[in-house]
Amino acid sequence: MNTLLFHRRILGFLFGLLILGGGGCLSVGPDYRRPETRIPDAWNQAVTQDLASGSSPVVTWWDLFNDPTLSLLIQDAAQANLDLKAVLARLEQAQAQYGVARSQFWPTVNGLGFAGVTRASEDTTPVLPESLDREGELYQLGADFAWELDLWGRVRRIVESSRASYAAAEEAYRDALVVLFSQVALTYVDVRTLQQQIAKLEENVAMLKETLDIVRNRNLAGLVPDLNVAQAERDLAVAEAQLPDLKARLFAAVNRLGVLTGRPPADMQAKLAVPAPIPQVPANIEVGLPAELLRQRPDIRQRERELAAQNARIGVAQAEYYPIFSLPGTFALEAADAGNLFKGGSLAYSFGPAFRWNLFAGGRVRQNVRLEKARTKELLARYEQQVLQAVEEVETAMSDLAQERARQAKLQEAAAAARKTMDMSLVLYRSGLTDFQNVLDAQRILIAQESDLTGSSGRLGASLVKLYKALGGGWQVAAPEPAPQAAKEKP
Repeated sequence: MNTLLFHRRILGFLFGLLILGGGGCLSVGPDYRRPETRIPDAWNQAVTQDLASGSSPVVTWWDLFNDPTLSLLIQDAAQANLDLKAVLARLEQAQAQYGVARSQFWPTVNGLGFAGVTRASEDTTPVLPESLDREGELYQLGADFAWELDLWGRVRRIVESSRASYAAAEEAYRDALVVLFSQVALTYVDVRTLQQQIAKLEENVAMLKETLDIVRNRNLAGLVPDLNVAQAERDLAVAEAQLPDLKARLFAAVNRLGVLTGRPPADMQAKLAVPAPIPQVPANIEVGLPAELLRQRPDIRQRERELAAQNARIGVAQAEYYPIFSLPGTFALEAADAGNLFKGGSLAYSFGPAFRWNLFAGGRVRQNVRLEKARTKELLARYEQQVLQAVEEVETAMSDLAQERARQAKLQEAAAAARKTMDMSLVLYRSGLTDFQNVLDAQRILIAQESDLTGSSGRLGASLVKLYKALGGGWQVAAPEPAPQAAKEKP
C-alpha cells in the first residue's frame, strides 16, 4: 500500500476518534440527581414556644453569650487546633487526588534515550546480511506518548467522582469546625460553671464554720448538748469534702481547653485562673426553618457529596464493558554512529490507534457494577438517615433549652426560699425558739438548691451551644476555598 495513502487513512481514523471522544457525547453510567429528601416544613411547636422564628445567627453564634474570652478561645482553636490541622491535611490530599484524576484528560509524554553496545543473538539470527555486523553501537534520543481517547466517558466519570470526593472533604473540614467550636464552648461553660460552684461552696463552707462556732459557744455555755457540735462538724466536713472533686474537674476542664486551642495546659491554667460568670443565654433566640439544615449542616452536605462520588463510580465500572481506545506513539532519532544521530536519515517513529477490550473476565465486570450500585444504595440510606438525625438533634436541643429554662426559674424560687428559711431558722435557734436540727436541715437544703441553680445555669448555656451545633453553625467563619468549577476541568 502507498505509504502516503496509509498515513492519510490513519490520520482520518484518528481524527474521527478525537471528534467522537472529545465531543463528550457519551458517558456510561447513571447521571447524578440530588435526592429529594423529606423534611418538615416547621419545627415541632411544643419545643419552639420560647424561640422566635427568623434568621438564625449561626455564623458566629458564640457572640450571643457576649463573652470576649470565649470568642478569643474559639479564634485560637480555629488557628491552632491540631486535630483541625489534620483534617485540613486530608482536604489537601483530596485536592491533590482531584488533580491526579484531571491529569488523565491529557496525554502522557516520556523522554527516552539510549547509548550503548548491542549484539544480535546467533540463535535467533544465525545469518546476517553481509552489510550488518553482529556487534555494534546504538544511539537513541526521542520521546514516546500515550493518550486514552475517552469515548465512553470513563475518565469523565473518574474526574466527576474525584471532584465530588474533594467537595466531601471540604464539608468534612467544615463539620470539624462546627464540632470544634462547640467543644470549646461546652468546655468553657463547664469551666465557668465549676468555678462558680466552687465559689458558692466556699461561701457555704464559711457559713457552716460560723454555725459551728455558734454551736460550740452555746455548748460551752451549757445551752446545747455535744450532739449539736458533732452534727455541725459532720456537715462542715461533708461540704469541705466536695471541694477537691470540683477542683480536680476544673483543672481537667481547663487542661482540655488548652488542648482544644493548641496551647500547653499550664498556659491555659494561668489564663483562666481568675473566676468569671457563667455565659448567660439571651432572652430572645431565633432559629431558622428545618429546610435550612440542608444548607447549613456540613455533615449533611458531606453525605450528599459522598453519594455523588459513589454514583459516578458506577459509570467507571460500566465502562469496562467497552473497549478502551488509546493513541500510543514513539518519535526518536536512532543511529549506529553518534555523529549521525542528528542527521535527517536517523528519524524513526511509530504511531497509530490501539485498543484493549476485556472480552472475558469470569463475570468480574458485572459484579463490579453490581458492587458499586450496592454501595450507592448504602450511601443514599446514610444520607437520608443523616437528615433525619439532624432534625432530631435540633428539636432535642430546643426541648432541652426550653425545659432547662423552666427548671432554672423554679430553682431560683427554691434557692430564694431556702435562703430565707435558713436565715429564719438560725435566728430562731439563737433565740432558743427552735432546735438545731431545723438549722441543719435548712442549711443542707440551701447548699443543695444553690448547687443545683449554679449547675442549671451551666446546663442552660450548654443547651444553647448544642442547639447551634445541631443547626450547623460556625463553619462559615473559616471555610476553605471552594472546589474548581466543572467547566474548567476538561481541556
